[in-house]
Amino acid sequence: MQQLTLPVSLETQSTLTTFYCIPENRGVVEALRSLEGFCYLWGAQQSGVSHLLQAVVNRSEKGIYLPLKEYQSFSPVGLFDNIEHIPLIVIDDIDLIVGHSDWEQALFHAYNRINDAGHCLVVGAHQPPSTLPIGLADLKSRLSSAVVYRVHELNDETKFAALKWRANKYGLELADDVTQYILNHYSRATSVLFELLESLDKLSLSTQRKVTIPLVKSLLTPHV
Repeated sequence: MQQLTLPVSLETQSTLTTFYCIPENRGVVEALRSLEGFCYLWGAQQSGVSHLLQAVVNRSEKGIYLPLKEYQSFSPVGLFDNIEHIPLIVIDDIDLIVGHSDWEQALFHAYNRINDAGHCLVVGAHQPPSTLPIGLADLKSRLSSAVVYRVHELNDETKFAALKWRANKYGLELADDVTQYILNHYSRATSVLFELLESLDKLSLSTQRKVTIPLVKSLLTPHV
């Protein structure tokens, strides 16, 4: 088998246990603990689809994660060569290649080979397969045959709870006023918020200071 190569670095912190799970997402998280067959995850930007997809690969010793954000840098045929020999294949951002006939054809044939091999395929997108404007009817049919799960995004209230929950995982004491300050003055994107917590954790350790509003202000310039 030729080695599949893609310059992708998995986020090691992307695990099922570090995913802040609201009640609406409990079903998908439980399903991902015992994967089989073909699954399709979709959700809005910052809903956590990519986190969950990477978590699936991180908990497997025989999986590969293929995000298609940089699809223009790769050949669809070369990228999917021998993919059917891998027990777990996770393909993210498939909505980005919709409308590109060469990619649609390559993904369709890759699906068929993976299915024939009896291996597990998980794909992610920002909309359900029923609304994807796919040109290749056979590919749309294959995607629609998947077990489909929606990943619900956090609202302001649950982002507040998620920040405090994630801070606790770092061993940080994040007071309510500090949490609210972060939400009021910085990006609402959960990935950015969690990156901020990681930076705060490092700064707090290096300076031996508690996480306060002045410490937060010293770290980043608030978003306008």
